[in-house]
Amino acid sequence: MAIRASKTGVISFYFRYKLNGCDKRVTLGNYPLITLKMAKDEAMRLALVYQQGGSVVDVANTRYNSQDHLPTVKECVDSYLKTYSNLLRPSSLTMYRSTLEKHLAPYFDRPAEKISMSKDLGDFNILAYLSDLFG
Repeated sequence: MAIRASKTGVISFYFRYKLNGCDKRVTLGNYPLITLKMAKDEAMRLALVYQQGGSVVDVANTRYNSQDHLPTVKECVDSYLKTYSNLLRPSSLTMYRSTLEKHLAPYFDRPAEKISMSKDLGDFNILAYLSDLFG
């Protein structure tokens, strides 16, 4: 398993392996949507498949068909607010939480990875919105 941090602060988890002598990697996901424990568990699962000669890519793609370990929108919002809570006044944190709950409440129980920006949220750009809130 490998972890990368981009210049913009995006932390990504990868599973690295060799196929026919070539280095390959499968993206496990980005933090905080995927936690370190989730990435480790998925990497272990893929390592077993690799050792047994199976198709790592095919097995990795099955994780999107299972809803067992995908964090919900509410879990992502809570994680995001918890991460930045030490930088905000309590009143600001309360206001941000209520605003996010107002706009995202219909999606709270859905896995975050299954939300389609164009189909589900239309013109509401959550990333731009969060960036504006947390500067």
